[in-house]
Amino acid sequence: MANISKIYTKAFLEVANESEIENAFKNLKILFSLKDDKKFKEIINSPCIDNNKKFDFLLSLLEDPSKHFINFLKLLIKNARLKILKDIFLEFQKEISFSKNIHSGLIFAKNEIKPEKIKLLEDKFSKKLNTNIEFNFIKSDFNGLKIKIPDLSLEVSFSMDKLKSQLDRYLLKAI
Repeated sequence: MANISKIYTKAFLEVANESEIENAFKNLKILFSLKDDKKFKEIINSPCIDNNKKFDFLLSLLEDPSKHFINFLKLLIKNARLKILKDIFLEFQKEISFSKNIHSGLIFAKNEIKPEKIKLLEDKFSKKLNTNIEFNFIKSDFNGLKIKIPDLSLEVSFSMDKLKSQLDRYLLKAI
């Protein structure tokens, strides 16, 4: 489905201007936020619900959609591609990030990280990678620090457990 979402995204980006792309991204974000809602999924995936009703339902959720986005939505409905809305949103996000040279990353850690530290990491990674990086913190069970920047296929981690085991191994060899 990822290839199909790339085709639809690329087609939209080729015909839309910058404001229409921003509008589409804003509205795709609204639909993306509903991806786990049971009722939303039932409506868009139901073969029993008429396409016009699906369109009216989706239109009622959107904020001032552009004419291009409305036509895009109609095309997705007509071709039974509503199931890939999530993939299309993620592809839009990736394309916009690359065009603006801004990439989102994730920081995983057991303990809360202060915003100043996150900002420092953003600055360091942005400088090192010659791009703008924006990190979001996610609390996890990982004992250490893991940084992921999916757009750039980058992952960096520092594990306290691994450090301890390597230190133990080194001490055992020394004895």
